Amino acid sequence: ASYYVIAPSRGAQVIRDVMEEAVPEVWVSDWFSAQLSSPTLKRQICHAHQLRDLQYAIDVERSLFAYRMQELLLRSQRMNTHRDTLPADVFQQQVHAIEPPECDALLGMEVHTEIARRLQKRYVKHREHLFVFLYEEGVPFDNNGSERALRNSVVHRKVLAGFRSDWGAHAFATVTTVIETARKEGGRLFESLRVLLGPPMPIAIANRSP
Repeated sequence: ASYYVIAPSRGAQVIRDVMEEAVPEVWVSDWFSAQLSSPTLKRQICHAHQLRDLQYAIDVERSLFAYRMQELLLRSQRMNTHRDTLPADVFQQQVHAIEPPECDALLGMEVHTEIARRLQKRYVKHREHLFVFLYEEGVPFDNNGSERALRNSVVHRKVLAGFRSDWGAHAFATVTTVIETARKEGGRLFESLRVLLGPPMPIAIANRSP
């Protein structure tokens, strides 16, 4: 399901207000500080953002660490796509062949360039959040699904320069929540809106004499 909220801030308090007492089993996000402070049992860091950062270190510094770390992330993603074609024990054997030993070796290697060293320090700090998807079936290795779901709302905001009233923002969030959730569940959008809004109101047409 999708749930949309229009707020004047992207701060951590917005997430706390929305989630209230709910604590997700796994929270998938980028490095934005508000996302990292959200309560969750487990956290998966978005690989798409890491691949871009590592590619920058490769392009600018020709970093061997960045190249090998990028390859490790890509290998883990390829393994995950073949999860359903392998027996569970075989899949776990392949996981344990690269994670943790290869990852720990990379995080312990000596790095001399600034960007790559900063990335290595990041991954050491968030070591336990890099490969949750390999152990928790159904968890994605990126948050691209969330970003795709936000795209239309971002375009709407840019074109109209925001909302003129709280009512309009709330109405947009409500309708978008229904539409995106119906789309994810394979439902018919028009029927979902009818359930939300009720049957159409009759329109009275006045007769006019010629």
